[in-house]
Amino acid sequence: MNRHITEATGSERQEFAECVDMLRFSLPYPVSSVDDVWIMWDDRMNTANGVLGSYSILHPDRILLASHARMMTEVIMPTLCHELHHHWQYHKFGLLYVLGCIPIIREFVIEKTADAVEDAAETALGIYL
Repeated sequence: MNRHITEATGSERQEFAECVDMLRFSLPYPVSSVDDVWIMWDDRMNTANGVLGSYSILHPDRILLASHARMMTEVIMPTLCHELHHHWQYHKFGLLYVLGCIPIIREFVIEKTADAVEDAAETALGIYL
């Protein structure tokens, strides 16, 4: 595995799972369980490049999060919920999700609901960026 990527610890996963379970009823669309994915910290992601999280169909059971946010669970939770929604979308819709990744329609198809999940998580956590 690449040196810039490390797996979330058991205690981090537990904290994420508890927070997602608390938020689940505040979210407008479904999200996958933390138990369904590997959560990894990636040193390449940061606020400077605008990337706090990533989900890829090339690694459909892995979510990458910005490692600089590792000690700020409340800040990274909306991003995690956003990525867990993408995981749910992919496992629910399969090929339709893949087609929705086409750049021109991505923002209207898969990002619209994921952004709504992220916004709802921010509101529920009292995060106003």
